[in-house]
Amino acid sequence: GSPPPKVVLMEHMEHLLLRAPGGTELLGDFLTFQARTNRNHFWVSTISESAWRYVLKAKPAAAGLVSTRSLALPSRAVTEGLILTRHQRSGLALEFAEPSDLNPLVRRKLRRTRGEKSKQAVLKAEFFDRIHRLSEGSIAMAILLWLHALDFKSREGQVRVNPPRSVRFTFVEELELTQDFALMAFMEHGTLTLAEYADIFLASGEEAW
Repeated sequence: GSPPPKVVLMEHMEHLLLRAPGGTELLGDFLTFQARTNRNHFWVSTISESAWRYVLKAKPAAAGLVSTRSLALPSRAVTEGLILTRHQRSGLALEFAEPSDLNPLVRRKLRRTRGEKSKQAVLKAEFFDRIHRLSEGSIAMAILLWLHALDFKSREGQVRVNPPRSVRFTFVEELELTQDFALMAFMEHGTLTLAEYADIFLASGEEAW
């Protein structure tokens, strides 16, 4: 019989999407190429959700040639593990602050604790419960909420972790067109080089910087 198809992995396909007139052509051609060669190659490609939504509108015919599958959102335990593993590199101890709006169940747990270590365990669990709810499965948002909650000035060698708060993005409405463009580029395909920015806006390297 014929040999089995080769598995080809293409990660971060959003880098083929250019924020310029006709910038979807390369990605559209690549999707078509995958569809035409799927007898001999088993293609597995990844792309950001924001970029794929853009492709669905800009290149619906090419997008319809491939099958898609969304990855499962990270669990609460995974989110906590990633954040704490990242923080361990600092070597700083954590002190979780008690929120002022605790629900009755958590308050009862705190009253039943004996010693600061047990209290911190309850507050830590409550903190990451909130992080998971507010981030809605986005690791990037969870890390942003984590960083906003940290207070490095509370005590030397220790980090106070304040209750997480929702991040407001009202500032986006005040951005200039070029700034808004750059932000969308980062959201859709993760990168935007100074050369690309200068080329799109006919700007000098200094102006792009």
